[in-house]
Amino acid sequence: MPGARSGAAKAAGRGPHDAGGHWAPGAQEGAAGPERGLPAGAQGAFSIAAKAGVPVVPVTLVGTGRLMPNGQEARLFGGRARVIVHPAIPPSKDADAMAAAARDAIATALPPDQR
Repeated sequence: MPGARSGAAKAAGRGPHDAGGHWAPGAQEGAAGPERGLPAGAQGAFSIAAKAGVPVVPVTLVGTGRLMPNGQEARLFGGRARVIVHPAIPPSKDADAMAAAARDAIATALPPDQR
């Protein structure tokens, strides 16, 4: 996936980019299941970001469960979903702190029963 890369970052050789300057995003997904709420998720993307010294941009998707209900993955239902892009979490050497900040940001945009 092509991604924008500032001149300063490119000159410093920083960031989770391949040799062609393409950005490789990570995703922490909620599980599709009967359980409600925001799962703990994996730390991999946060560990990579912490080691690379790059920010993390949390994104919340709301309403996608109605578009592709659990157990009905072969069908796609029409409807609306919201995509909320939160402010970037500044780089930190503490991957756990970055993950907690992302989780908190995502939770603020979810309905109370999904937090």
